[in-house]
Amino acid sequence: MKRLFCLIAALTVFPLFAETPAPSSYCLSLGGVEPKYKAGFKHLDYVNPDAPKGGKVTFTALGAFDSFNPYPIKGNSTPILLNYRLTYILYETLMETPLDDHLVNYCFLAESVEHAADNSYVTFTLRKDIKFNDDTIANADDLLFSFNILREKGKPYFRTYYGDVLEAQKLDNWSVKFVFKNNKNKELALILGQLPLLSKAFWSKHKFEDTILEPIVSTGPYMISKFKPGHELTFKLNPNYWAKNHPLAKGRWNYDKIKFQYYKDSTLTLQSFIAGESDIKVEVKPNEWFRDYNGPTFKSGYHIKQEIPSNDPPGRQGYYFNLRKPIFQDSKVREALTYLYDFEWINKNLFRNKFKRIESYFQNTELAATGLPTGEELEILEEHENDLPIRLFKEKYTPPKTNGSGNIRSSLRTALRLLKEAGWVTIGDKLINKKTKEPFVFEILIKDPYTERITQPFINNLARAGIEAKLRIIDSAQYEMRMNNFDFDMIFSPHMGTTYSPGNEQEAYWGSKFADRKGGDNKTGLKNKVVDELIQKIINTQTRKELIVLSKAFDRVLESLFLSIPLFYNPNYWVATKDKFGQPKNPDNVGLGIYDTWWVDPVKDKALDAKKP
Repeated sequence: MKRLFCLIAALTVFPLFAETPAPSSYCLSLGGVEPKYKAGFKHLDYVNPDAPKGGKVTFTALGAFDSFNPYPIKGNSTPILLNYRLTYILYETLMETPLDDHLVNYCFLAESVEHAADNSYVTFTLRKDIKFNDDTIANADDLLFSFNILREKGKPYFRTYYGDVLEAQKLDNWSVKFVFKNNKNKELALILGQLPLLSKAFWSKHKFEDTILEPIVSTGPYMISKFKPGHELTFKLNPNYWAKNHPLAKGRWNYDKIKFQYYKDSTLTLQSFIAGESDIKVEVKPNEWFRDYNGPTFKSGYHIKQEIPSNDPPGRQGYYFNLRKPIFQDSKVREALTYLYDFEWINKNLFRNKFKRIESYFQNTELAATGLPTGEELEILEEHENDLPIRLFKEKYTPPKTNGSGNIRSSLRTALRLLKEAGWVTIGDKLINKKTKEPFVFEILIKDPYTERITQPFINNLARAGIEAKLRIIDSAQYEMRMNNFDFDMIFSPHMGTTYSPGNEQEAYWGSKFADRKGGDNKTGLKNKVVDELIQKIINTQTRKELIVLSKAFDRVLESLFLSIPLFYNPNYWVATKDKFGQPKNPDNVGLGIYDTWWVDPVKDKALDAKKP
């Protein structure tokens, strides 16, 4: 549940260690941070509260699915439900974080929240008007069931996240109190606020851990109306949606129907859009954006294109090493391979110099390390001085750079020097391990054929160093299975999630106790005591200022371990649509609202056919 990773915040808006418990509130936030939206607010600033409802929108999607339940390990849940914003189509949570107030969670399914002043418990009281889409009323039994079933049978991170909960107590028909084992985990109240509400009656008739392909009973604005695995998935707006006038939902979820057409190749998704079979296409490939979105339909106005600036954290896209494999256990080997990835050439020849290089695990946030470590950040790092490379204190790591010409002789020399220091020697045109006499051979695992285009130049440069990299393209179901079993050498990961408020999810990504837990998110298999200690400090820190300092130090340590070859991100969203949509003004630059804040403009929609060439 990536939404859980991205949206968790920290402390209540009330003093954490006051002498009396915090009173009932409508939000939780990072200590000292004032919520943007005051009690009684009517709607979010980045929506049109009067947006018309109706119309149909069709998107394209890659891959396949065999389940509508994204929470257990088993099954290949539709990628739609793995998108942390789109999860809300079916599954809603006790609290929600607006896109323009990242450090505050506001009550949604919960009517109110009571967080103890000593952080010993949190109590959520549900709204009394919440209806599942089968028209049954949600209550505390559903909430208690949701917590227990996720902790017992959900993905591994749920057991870790909820591990500090001593017990969950039903207080009455609407309220559940979560008692904590200790008061150290500052995020726990907020993590529980991201708990989805599941129907006890529905799931009691199904095995939660099994795959399920039937309409789900849920609280979200949409219901599954039609599906054909591998081909399509259609949602229809619930006419009895309980939250249609809720301040967090007003002006959102405006389409009457949302359809996703599935394809196995990204080229087919483009063809579908150009042919008018789908309505919105978010493009990520520069050549296609500049070459293929200029035809007759664009000249006639049937299609339009927009470049929308994005200040969102792009996620840590990269080629990730599996440290469980002997070949990648030496950090010098991992560092050497970063010199063989020529971003400047790829950006120039494949991306028209439109992309930027990722240089931090917290890119585009105030948490990213800058310059040399000083002050409190330096003090934190000096506590681990004996376990950290000396250069971490003397220079800010930046990925290797080239002139973009394709001539990587300097980088190649550096890579070969590092490899030699790690025990690899060149014999003929092969790189051979001096001890084992085995050649340097590994596999790069990907699931999108487009990735082959941007991976092949890297493979060519590896070959120049005597390294044989084999590219393996598999479908999304196989990919998910191999990820869950850590059955890979190197993977292309498009989104190791970045958050504005790191905490417990960092343990799931990098913590030692997750390294061997199948189905978990520590894909690299990292086991590092400094990382573990810093994660615990991040989890237990009490102020935003401390969190920023710790995160900067943590960023430097992760970079020093060379866990991945950092790739790139687009500073803009490239969006092409049929000219039939309305969209709210976006003064706060809160990202792309194509799913939940745009709407079908009835006037434009009616005039659309006349524009088709």
